Amino acid sequence: MARPALPRASFLTSGVAPASGGGVTVPLSNPALEMEARSYNSLAQRLNAFSQQAFGVAEQRAKTAGEVYGIENAPTLEQVESAAQLGQPVEMPGDATSERVFDQAAYAGSMAVVESRYATAAQRAMTDIFAAADADATITPQEVQMQMQAAVTEYTKSLGMVDAASAAKLTNKLGIMANSKYVDFSRSYANRMKKQM
Repeated sequence: MARPALPRASFLTSGVAPASGGGVTVPLSNPALEMEARSYNSLAQRLNAFSQQAFGVAEQRAKTAGEVYGIENAPTLEQVESAAQLGQPVEMPGDATSERVFDQAAYAGSMAVVESRYATAAQRAMTDIFAAADADATITPQEVQMQMQAAVTEYTKSLGMVDAASAAKLTNKLGIMANSKYVDFSRSYANRMKKQM
């Protein structure tokens, strides 16, 4: 036999009510998690500041060590004179184009010493030219001027292969010295010629 069907209307009209949306609340923020996130953010900022300070100290130490290394290992006066006579650059410690602070500082420290040594060597060569000219009455001011120009060119060309800016400074320095000594020599030469006549 067949079962009697349940009345549909009675199932739909029973006492079941739909769920209300206002009864359940879901928190959108968690104060404990927010405080933990703020503390991690603060810690990250402090670690970042500390690492920046540590890198700064390390960079300064590398720079100082590089400068000392460059100064201690700079080419000697004899090496500078030899390089100038051969028309070649001197070998420099460090590298100005390097990304490493130590290499840049080593080059800068060495360059300061090398500039001074080139100037000393060139001045010595110029003094020798004038001493020889004073000792030999047959040397004319024009010959002295040519020898001076050759000495200046020799040293500035060699230094220019290492650093063009330093070579320009050396050219100016030697030019002033050469002009001063040349004027003095020309006067003494003119006085000698007058006495001989």
